[in-house]
Amino acid sequence: MRAYLDLLDHGVDVVLEDGLWTAGQRAEKIADGRAHDARIERHVLDVPSEELHRRVRERNRVASALDVVLTPEGLDRALAVFQPPSSDERALVDWYEVRRA
Repeated sequence: MRAYLDLLDHGVDVVLEDGLWTAGQRAEKIADGRAHDARIERHVLDVPSEELHRRVRERNRVASALDVVLTPEGLDRALAVFQPPSSDERALVDWYEVRRA
């Protein structure tokens, strides 16, 4: 069993920040939460790709030798994988918030 489900079974709030890029991944987590009587909230940070590219350029500019550098091409590959939540998907959660940044 996944550790976050054990936490839900013990009444602990859980924040998932990984494995939520595709609709299928999110549907799996929602189904898991529902099976464990969890209230499900979805927080989305909506940042235009141009702003993400600007932030990556700035991050790389000040990066130390120990920092991982994200290339513009790597960012584009990540953006191509991400599936924004649909209105149908939004209806599956108890609370939904989009923050634009």
